Amino acid sequence: MKLIREYLYEKFADETDPIYDMGIGARARYDNLQTGDIVQVKDNFRPSDFPKRGDYLLITNVITNQYNHDSPDIDKRIMQKTFKSKKDLLNNNYTDNNTQNWGWSYEFFKECFKYVGTIKDLKNNE
Repeated sequence: MKLIREYLYEKFADETDPIYDMGIGARARYDNLQTGDIVQVKDNFRPSDFPKRGDYLLITNVITNQYNHDSPDIDKRIMQKTFKSKKDLLNNNYTDNNTQNWGWSYEFFKECFKYVGTIKDLKNNE
């Protein structure tokens, strides 16, 4: 037990956020988004041709630190494909042939999406 306790003490410093340091929580998930991650839409968007509540987005590319003069809070460009269900996602049956490219901020991610995992995670949970 002492070995585990010492390891945990080494992991965190007084000035850090332990949840973020362990790589869990919304901020850590957002900061570490990568190709192959899957998020689920929590709310409907406007215009109506955007993904709907419950749709799954497979991230196909993440470009970070792209400064946008019109929206300085956007710090990631996300390219993704949209799927209507887990079954469609696992069968690679995406909604349209176009890969969408969105500017994301942490607040947008936290408010509009739920992190699901990867395709491997989905297959293991079936």
